[in-house]
Amino acid sequence: MKRVFLSKYQEYCKTWDMQDDIFTNIQDDDETLEDYLEIFLYILQRSKLKLDSNTIRTLFLRGLNDNARNNINLLGQGDISQ
Repeated sequence: MKRVFLSKYQEYCKTWDMQDDIFTNIQDDDETLEDYLEIFLYILQRSKLKLDSNTIRTLFLRGLNDNARNNINLLGQGDISQ
């Protein structure tokens, strides 16, 4: 478990400036929606910024790749940015 955890998060902890990354984080093309959400929430928690729910939602949606955004729009039968 330690090896799996470190392989997933070690680089994030070493290289990321958590204050800025919540604003620049984007989903990689090969990253699942679940992985992106997990990383997003991790960065958000580490940033210790006081953001309102609308800002958090906007940042999350802005970082989605086109495939994930299209899938969510299909599931929600509309435009998720609204």
